[in-house]
Amino acid sequence: MSERVETILLNNIPAILRLVAGKLNADTQLAERNALVAMAGELAQEQTIAISSADGDDRINGLMRAKEAVEQKLAALPADKKSSPAAEQLAICGHALGEIKDSFELALEEGLTANVNLRRLAQAMREGDDEEDEAL
Repeated sequence: MSERVETILLNNIPAILRLVAGKLNADTQLAERNALVAMAGELAQEQTIAISSADGDDRINGLMRAKEAVEQKLAALPADKKSSPAAEQLAICGHALGEIKDSFELALEEGLTANVNLRRLAQAMREGDDEEDEAL
């Protein structure tokens, strides 16, 4: 997969976050929607997103929604499409969203701020799960 994972994450994660944000109700889920839009913008410009206690819950909830949206999309694919390149890309993005969410949850539990760089996360995903923790 080499550089391909990085390209998949950089091209798709911001778009997924914006798509999910667009489906949220602006009246009742504004903070979460704003958190998703902000993360998409951060990733598009800097390839890094951060979390702090100020916006942590909204970012984590947004990431959870995005991961669930990806999982629902994958589950809805017809059987003959489940092994397609598009399905593979969705699965990679879903995994990455889960890793980012888990990292952010751990940081908040410890009272820390956290930064996740998609390039480093992609590299860790290419090298195996043992190195994922180093990227987060």
